Amino acid sequence: MEPMDIFYQILHEDLNPLTSQSTQNLKLQYSKKPLNNEIIKRENTNQYTYYDSLLSDTLKKVKRDIHNKVFQSINDPASIASIIQNHQILILNYGKIIEQNYLPDDKNEKYQISEEKSVTDIFKLTYQTLDSILNYLEVSFYKYLEPSLEIPYQRRLWYVHQKKERCRLLIAMLNALDIPIQLKEIICDPLYKIIDNNLSGFTYEEKEYYDVYIKVLFKLVSKDSIVVEEVYAVLMSLEFNTFKIFFYLRDEYISKRIKRTYGAQKKIGVLHQFLKDIKTTTVTSATKYNPNLPSLKEQLLIWIGEEINALQRTMESSSIELVKEKEETYKQNTKKVLKLSVSEISLITRLLYEQGMLEGSKKKFFEFLSNTFKTHKTKVISPESLSNRYYSIPESTKTSVRKMLRSMLLKLDTIQSET
Repeated sequence: MEPMDIFYQILHEDLNPLTSQSTQNLKLQYSKKPLNNEIIKRENTNQYTYYDSLLSDTLKKVKRDIHNKVFQSINDPASIASIIQNHQILILNYGKIIEQNYLPDDKNEKYQISEEKSVTDIFKLTYQTLDSILNYLEVSFYKYLEPSLEIPYQRRLWYVHQKKERCRLLIAMLNALDIPIQLKEIICDPLYKIIDNNLSGFTYEEKEYYDVYIKVLFKLVSKDSIVVEEVYAVLMSLEFNTFKIFFYLRDEYISKRIKRTYGAQKKIGVLHQFLKDIKTTTVTSATKYNPNLPSLKEQLLIWIGEEINALQRTMESSSIELVKEKEETYKQNTKKVLKLSVSEISLITRLLYEQGMLEGSKKKFFEFLSNTFKTHKTKVISPESLSNRYYSIPESTKTSVRKMLRSMLLKLDTIQSET
């Protein structure tokens, strides 16, 4: 039987302290006689001692078993990595089961054993043993570990202990800088997480990132003087890709600068300068603050690119509208004035069609009239208005056109032929 199987039995089968034979015997014993606190305490201690001995022995066996398996694969690094990482995953899963089902809400009490030596204390002891195995894996086989998995709880506590004072000093130095308060809060957030041990699910990747973050920040704030643009560049180079810093840089740094610039062309020029500054910022961190989120640098480049495209589309649209406006003005200025009403033009057009003097599409002819002529009262004769009046002819229009035609006939009689 694999030494690790003992943990499965403790969590799921006959060795579970909640369902083990010794616990059942205690329940039976208590049901037959009055409860005695001393007896309960003694039995609890006996049960705790049993598990303490069992888990201590299991820890030794598991370490020995892992060492033997690794030694057998000494010439196959991939197999060693598989062995180590499989143990990592299995142990972390068992730890999660204990945290979720058997420990109190305050998970920071995992290493505090009560005087009662209760069943909860047995599960704490089991968790501590699992954590000790993880600690052994880190100490003995660090290069084979899966970096995206959590570090042992003991290591996390030690990390917090080591970095706490450094983080406090950094926060004090950052608060002394002449940079916006909102930016200080964003930068200090990871430092407060370390101080408060608020590092749930803390992985090896995150640990590596925090180490670099603290080191680079300390170097930055130790300078004699810095400008806020240096801080932005450092955060981008560190891949500090939180939503808060992205929105801060977008809204408080870039957008405000754009709003103070007048004219689309000048705005585009400013955005291109931001593009240049960001593109030339070198990313020095091998990991990201949030591994599952896009790079801060990439997010900013994409957003600025979209802003430039939007401004260019606006400029193109404005340019097209301006050309159309100029064309329309030119058309209006070159149109000939007809001393007729729209209704009179429609009636004359109808007469020409019905007399066979015009052929073809009425719609196109109406468009021709619209583009070529205007009246004193109507600068734009729409084809629709001509069409609407083509069949609906008021008597007043007929009278005026009739008078016009008579006048034309009289004029015709007075025209002398040129020879």
